[in-house]
Amino acid sequence: GNFSPSLYLGATLGGAFAAAVGVALPHAGLTLPSAAIVGMAAMVGAGTGGVMTAIIMVFEMTRDYAIIVPVIVAVAVAAGVRRALIGDTIYTIKLRHRGHRIPSERHINLYNVKQAQDVMERRFILAESGATLRAALGPEDVEDTRPIVVARQGRILGVVPPRSGLWVESRERPDTPIDRFVEPCVLCRDEDLLSLVLARLKRHRSGAAIVFAGTKRPHAADVVGVVTKRAVADAVIEGYGE
Repeated sequence: GNFSPSLYLGATLGGAFAAAVGVALPHAGLTLPSAAIVGMAAMVGAGTGGVMTAIIMVFEMTRDYAIIVPVIVAVAVAAGVRRALIGDTIYTIKLRHRGHRIPSERHINLYNVKQAQDVMERRFILAESGATLRAALGPEDVEDTRPIVVARQGRILGVVPPRSGLWVESRERPDTPIDRFVEPCVLCRDEDLLSLVLARLKRHRSGAAIVFAGTKRPHAADVVGVVTKRAVADAVIEGYGE
């Protein structure tokens, strides 16, 4: 492990520092036990990156208010020196050597904790399998910005993503069946987290997720929206501040 060696090295260096100071300044009042405790906190805080953890841990073990200020100063200095020499901790340096990138941002992607109903597109078209483009889109649809959910007798078959050129296709070949443009999709509940929806999309290599309400087996009548790539992109953009 890494934690116990950090305590040992910190206590050893702290004790050695106190012994050296005692020889140079006999009346400094620096004792070996106190210096060893301060050294443990400094080594743990600097090595692991857990500065506050090291300070609180030492205080909980000793209950000694007299060493709190020296501990805080020593941990802060040790952490600053370590960051000046190397940016990784004893934990992240192993991952970096294995090729794993560790982000240094101190925020989380809040869009991942949103629910599907917060991200989905609520405007969609529900078409029956076998219907033509003319019947599915209708004369009032002058642009193909809405996803189309295709079903057969209430059973969901797939989805036609938005902006797929259907409007032009419906004007040139209006009798083309809508089934030719259906793409596979995944199903999710309206209360599912977006992180789960994205994981499901990746696992099934799909570009859209049909959102339904309720806990029973989903049917076409239960569809309340569609999570598309466009909707996910909007959620990601909204999740970042200026």
